[in-house]
Amino acid sequence: MPAPKGSPKHGGRQKGTPNKSTQNLLLKAEELSVDPFEILLLYVKRDWKALGFATENVLDKEGFETSVPRITMETQIECAKEVCQYIYPKRKAIELTGDVENPIQISMTLDDRKELLKAARSDGETE
Repeated sequence: MPAPKGSPKHGGRQKGTPNKSTQNLLLKAEELSVDPFEILLLYVKRDWKALGFATENVLDKEGFETSVPRITMETQIECAKEVCQYIYPKRKAIELTGDVENPIQISMTLDDRKELLKAARSDGETE
């Protein structure tokens, strides 16, 4: 028989505990001594030497031989996007809707407006 609505939860996985497939992925990464997040950050940084990329020696505009990384800008951008998913929360789009025939109206006195502006300016100041 199910527990009544509103009763506390009992059993199951604790909040924040990785599920079995996530645990398997973490174990595999540990077994291979690989940190996927670190690799993505190295791509973003364009640290091709740390990633083990071979270099391409080309002549620059002045005729000097220089090493060029093989990490393209597109790869760098894709890796940066991937890393951002783990650093910054995803934002949801906010849709503002309203009644066109009955728009929201805001009215305030000049004194109210001055007070609001004064408060906004003082919030931006540091002590």
